[in-house]
Amino acid sequence: MQLDVRATADTTEAQMRDGARRRLLLTGLVARPRGLLITKLRLERLWLTAADVAAVLGACARLVHLTLHGCRAGRGEGAALAIDGAPELRELVVRGCGYRRVELRRAPKLVRLTLESWSSTTTTAPLRLAAAPCLREISLVNSCTRRSSQRFRLSELLASATNLDCLSLNFRNEEIWIQPEDSNRFVAAFGRLTTLSLCRIFDECDLLWTLYLLKAAPSLRKFSIGVQKHSCQYGGSEVKQRQILFPEKRNMFWIDFNFQHYHLAQLEICGFEANDKYMIFTRLIMEQAKNLKVVILSDEKTCDECDFQDDGTSSTGSSYPKNKEEKRLIQKQLTEGISSPVRVLVL
Repeated sequence: MQLDVRATADTTEAQMRDGARRRLLLTGLVARPRGLLITKLRLERLWLTAADVAAVLGACARLVHLTLHGCRAGRGEGAALAIDGAPELRELVVRGCGYRRVELRRAPKLVRLTLESWSSTTTTAPLRLAAAPCLREISLVNSCTRRSSQRFRLSELLASATNLDCLSLNFRNEEIWIQPEDSNRFVAAFGRLTTLSLCRIFDECDLLWTLYLLKAAPSLRKFSIGVQKHSCQYGGSEVKQRQILFPEKRNMFWIDFNFQHYHLAQLEICGFEANDKYMIFTRLIMEQAKNLKVVILSDEKTCDECDFQDDGTSSTGSSYPKNKEEKRLIQKQLTEGISSPVRVLVL
């Protein structure tokens, strides 16, 4: 059974705080016997305190999928979301909420977690994994557009995720919000990782820093990188101004080339450009990954948030190969001198 509980789109924060209104919405959920039948629940634009969340989880003992969208629970250090006692929960999505941190205290069957847009005032890691032994997939999205110097260590974020199979980090064309650190610090979390996606990296940022993540994941089979040349928040004429405002994005020198990888089979780069930055980066991985089978290169596609589509007239000046001859040249340059038989697909 599926249930959606939401406030209207024009609900103000003051209205969200209205205890009577909030209790009415939640009482309608938790007071009914049908709570035991609910397996999929979506709560949107509600004021949810820790007690409210505990009441919902307690009433919906068979809950498998929980989505919180645009919910709030106050400000300051106390604004944390705790999942404690969700015996059947398999998937948790927290999107656009104002929580400082998500804490998985007891989620014994949780498999997938999506955390998007944590509080911009967060000074500690936005995710704490205490007891989620079955967690296989994590997607972290930083959608905060406010400038912040706060970065987090992956070793702290994923300290207890020892069975992780798939990890996606989305930077939303903003700051790189992970700190450089020794790859050995999160070998336990990355030891079984087979799929790693780094999405919407700012185009002015170098890509070589991503190699420390590849090094930390010896079992990785698929490595996907997405570069975003346009900006959803800034117009085309403002792109240069934006590059000046966020210069630190271009200086991520966390590089260690002294390693080889033996399980990587597929490399994907979306937003590829025919220039030295991309060519050197791609060649380097092709040389390090001894069993690489295929490299898939593609241009930046239609944006799912602002419907951007590069038609060749973009002010970002895409140099993606446009015709068969240019694509064949890229394939030749990348494979020349490579001993292993790697297929290069230029889409």
